[in-house]
Amino acid sequence: MDDYGPMEGEVETSWQSSDLTYDDAVGQVHEEIERRADLLGPAYPFELEDGLLTYRGPRSGFYEFCLAASLATNITSGENVGLPRLFERMSAILIASAFGPGTEHMHLGSPRDSEIGAAFHVAMREAHRRTSEWFWGPDPGLPENPSHTGDEGVDFVVWKRPPDRRVGSLFILGQCACGDDWSNKFNDIELGRYERWFNPLTYARPPVRAFATPYHLGDGWLVEALPRAGLVFDRSRLTLLAEDVASDEPYRGQKDTIEKLSKLILPEAS
Repeated sequence: MDDYGPMEGEVETSWQSSDLTYDDAVGQVHEEIERRADLLGPAYPFELEDGLLTYRGPRSGFYEFCLAASLATNITSGENVGLPRLFERMSAILIASAFGPGTEHMHLGSPRDSEIGAAFHVAMREAHRRTSEWFWGPDPGLPENPSHTGDEGVDFVVWKRPPDRRVGSLFILGQCACGDDWSNKFNDIELGRYERWFNPLTYARPPVRAFATPYHLGDGWLVEALPRAGLVFDRSRLTLLAEDVASDEPYRGQKDTIEKLSKLILPEAS
């Protein structure tokens, strides 16, 4: 199934009183499925034939993973908590891949990898070590070594180095939204919050903001999101990036986990 569930072409007799409404709704769903299939081409894992939406098997498996993350009713506890956590990390990997060779990434969302550090100031000093930018210098009144483990609204940072590897990288600060309140997250990255902790933040200012979600944004939502959230990477865009790098590391190293988490929500066969 896709977001809309299985689609049958016929209306049951008990629904005859509302058949016109049903037909109109089905027509809209058909149009949307055809639009997604056109956007994704072979990367779209479903096929619409004779009014029935059928699953034709995985390629990268990332569309299915995003679908599972968007359908999960609880992503804050239990096994499902792995869905948003992995989505953050995979978004960083995939968005970095979009900018080609010389692009690196670092996951900042909580929980972070032990080598980066749980405390915010430790993690960001690691960002400085890796990039030679992000100079730690909190504003007066802020603690020099804050104990909190938050991320100040940024789940990952991607940077594209200049060809001579001197300072002046293009930085992309990414926010992920996996919950059904994703449309309220467009403005979560406030550069002013980061500028309170760094002096300077980066040499080429300001960094670019990015928004990643496992949901598929219609064209209207895309136009709404872009000026508020910066670069937008929804299910379709991330899936197309995944198709290009599915056979490469580090995507290949996460493939089993992607499939395992997808199966928590999606049936074995759709």
